[in-house]
Amino acid sequence: MGRIGTVRVFGIKPGSIGETEGYGYPYWEPEPKDASAEQLHQWEQRNPIWGFADEVGTLDQDDIEFFNGDDRNVWDYMKTYIKGEGDIDALRDIIGHCDTFILVFDSAYEAGTINWGDTQGAIYAGNYECTFSY
Repeated sequence: MGRIGTVRVFGIKPGSIGETEGYGYPYWEPEPKDASAEQLHQWEQRNPIWGFADEVGTLDQDDIEFFNGDDRNVWDYMKTYIKGEGDIDALRDIIGHCDTFILVFDSAYEAGTINWGDTQGAIYAGNYECTFSY
């Protein structure tokens, strides 16, 4: 069984803030040991660190994929979701020079709440129809 939806695709800009830990996917700093109540409160306020979501808006991390080309064949993997004729070629033209990617599925956000476009660390490659298998 499958569902048709959309996916927003981003490529991490090489040499940018996008390559830092805590940009593409949430990152928690180690919890401070023997911290005062105030220090613990400050730690809670700044965690998790998620630069991408800070730039685009509130996202559900369960519906985001963050991966790099070392993990798998990127284009074959994207074809498992994106089925449109010519879509993968279009993505290669836009973000083929990137090594790391973010897929934001339509279930990760509420309509009208996100600022789609390039960010400091990522290139926005567009919104594509996709198929989810489950």
